[in-house]
Amino acid sequence: MRESLRDVRDPEPKPLRLGNEEFLLAPRGSPSGYPIILSNRDLRIECGENNNPSFYVTYRCEALWRAPAAELHRRFLAWAESVGFVPGRPETLSRVDF
Repeated sequence: MRESLRDVRDPEPKPLRLGNEEFLLAPRGSPSGYPIILSNRDLRIECGENNNPSFYVTYRCEALWRAPAAELHRRFLAWAESVGFVPGRPETLSRVDF
């Protein structure tokens, strides 16, 4: 789907249901080198199988006002499981903005 968005040069993200979540799929990758960007009202997932780490997840501040970080983390893990991903190693926290 991302390839077809890029081919038609559509700059707008498109809705996508993937596993147990709905996202907007960006037609382009991130400046940091992740080829796929999925986002919804709670988070942004940058992912790529050849990237290290494979997923870079950013939780939106509005989501953190609605739910604790631990709940959002559990939700991300449930989504990853719903699409067949298994953790290769424990997650790490790279940055916290207060």
